[in-house]
Amino acid sequence: MFVASVSAALLAMVCRITGKDAAERIASQADALRESFVAARSLDETAFQAVVTAQKLPKRNDEERTARTKALQSALQRAAEVPLRGSGDVVTLLQLIDEAIDVSSAGLRSDLGCAAEFGGAAVAACAYNVQINHKYMNDSEIIRHQDAELKAIEQRSALLVQKIRLRLAAN
Repeated sequence: MFVASVSAALLAMVCRITGKDAAERIASQADALRESFVAARSLDETAFQAVVTAQKLPKRNDEERTARTKALQSALQRAAEVPLRGSGDVVTLLQLIDEAIDVSSAGLRSDLGCAAEFGGAAVAACAYNVQINHKYMNDSEIIRHQDAELKAIEQRSALLVQKIRLRLAAN
């Protein structure tokens, strides 16, 4: 989520330099997203630590193996859920970047392009983290649900990044 926070910071910077009322609204929303992305880093670390902790649980007998499996599966689900939620927030950020094109000056648009590319990269990074956890999860229903949500987010992200590229190239 570090890359997403850099994207949000760039967007806020452009909007503050622009100084228009609409830009200030976007800057405030970008700041809130940046704070959320920074906090998500800690959530992701905690979720991954739960996976590591569950992997270390004893498995000497059936009862311990069952408890370990249950704890591990729960931790893996959470470890996939955190970046999935984060990737959805990045789509919101990309929508704000698209809006900012209308209120920013031409000299600042390259920063919006960078912010969009960072946003696209953040979604891709989140997708890797979701998918690796799915490889070790057993609940096919949860995997199917999260995977469908992820694919929709990836598609929306790709469309937004492409739209922003085209808009910036035209200006």
